[in-house]
Amino acid sequence: MTGLSWLADGFAGLMLLTAGYCAGRLVAARVQRRPAERDVDLVHMLMGVAMAGILVPRTGLRPAGPWTALWAVVFAAAAGWFAWRAGLAWWLARRPVPPAGHHLPHLIMSGAMVYVLLAAGHGAGSAPGAAMGGTGARFPLLAITAAQFMAGYVLWAAGRLPALAPVRNWRPAAPAAAVPRPPLSPRLAACCTIAMGLTMAYLLVMAA
Repeated sequence: MTGLSWLADGFAGLMLLTAGYCAGRLVAARVQRRPAERDVDLVHMLMGVAMAGILVPRTGLRPAGPWTALWAVVFAAAAGWFAWRAGLAWWLARRPVPPAGHHLPHLIMSGAMVYVLLAAGHGAGSAPGAAMGGTGARFPLLAITAAQFMAGYVLWAAGRLPALAPVRNWRPAAPAAAVPRPPLSPRLAACCTIAMGLTMAYLLVMAA
């Protein structure tokens, strides 16, 4: 199954934009010494670059050859990290916590990225989406289930956007010593996760 060229280009552009923004968040959080989910931003930055390369191989960013296995190991490690975070959050709360609190979406997204990489690694085509079909997809039901989860999470996260804090100024007024600095743009961080979820759902459907 191959995808539409314009749709693949659009998702690839969105992923590169998201990766660039997440890289900027890492720098801004360090410069301003403000709380942010640095692990999520780092994984989103890497994932955005990898997904853009898979969607549009002509960008030269597509993980190919031995790089495919290396990228798969990176995202498998990310899945393990978020699994540990989820387990720790559950242990401290002694009960299941909301998706934003136990990193379940990031765990599933990292695991889905491993699947997409392995599926794309079996494709020989260079057209957008061509590498996502055929012999690479060995568990289509798993891919569709993960895509449905991503779609559901995107809807859930979009519904929470109005309740999140808006974008903060680049140079906020210095708070008092006893007052913690506000988190770095929670609403834009959620928008990045939504963009990642949409693109991942598309890739999973292409891999099914």
